[in-house]
Amino acid sequence: MVFREDGHLSDRALEALARNEDRFDELERLEIAEHLAFCDECLQRYALALEGGDLLVPERSWRRTSRGSPPPKREIVCPSPPTR
Repeated sequence: MVFREDGHLSDRALEALARNEDRFDELERLEIAEHLAFCDECLQRYALALEGGDLLVPERSWRRTSRGSPPPKREIVCPSPPTR
């Protein structure tokens, strides 16, 4: 059950969502996303459900390139304003 009788997301749905379980069909995912977009109570409950979960770890660090050296720094150049 995705929604409780009072219209809010069920605890089971929020836990499954926080664990990134693929148990919802496309319509349910759309309904959940729409509900979280306007319901502060469920959004807060979802954030609390995320707190205890593991964070995703990248396969490789963005700080190093495949050769083991840091990526080159790029200089940002702003165009000068036109002169009159």
